[in-house]
Amino acid sequence: MSTLNAAADIKSAVRAKALETGFDAVGFSAAAGGAELKSRLQKFLSLKRHAGMDWMAGNAEVRADPAKIFPAARSIIVLGLNYGPGDARPGRRAGAISVYARGRNYHKVIKKSSTAWPAGWPIITAPKPGSSPTPRR
Repeated sequence: MSTLNAAADIKSAVRAKALETGFDAVGFSAAAGGAELKSRLQKFLSLKRHAGMDWMAGNAEVRADPAKIFPAARSIIVLGLNYGPGDARPGRRAGAISVYARGRNYHKVIKKSSTAWPAGWPIITAPKPGSSPTPRR
């Protein structure tokens, strides 16, 4: 089997397992920073789009380059989960409450889904800047 086919098989297996586990979307990206990513992050922060999440600006150098967190990483798996309540009505503007504020705490919802990841499949959590990645199974 070629390396390309093996990579496609791994992606397919991860995608299938993530969807089976309850995630709604699965994506893959190269674990590479670069000038464009750094520039886009700096623009996002300078426009104050990070709201009250000041920690994002505090570690922007690390956020702009995944290799500073996980030097051996070659790919990043991105998982998406719709945590909005079932009665959310897109397009309604008058008197609406932000969707994320109407449901359960999304940190808890996403954590529950991520802990359902299959046994034996490694999960590596992002460390605080300056420490090492933490694998768990």
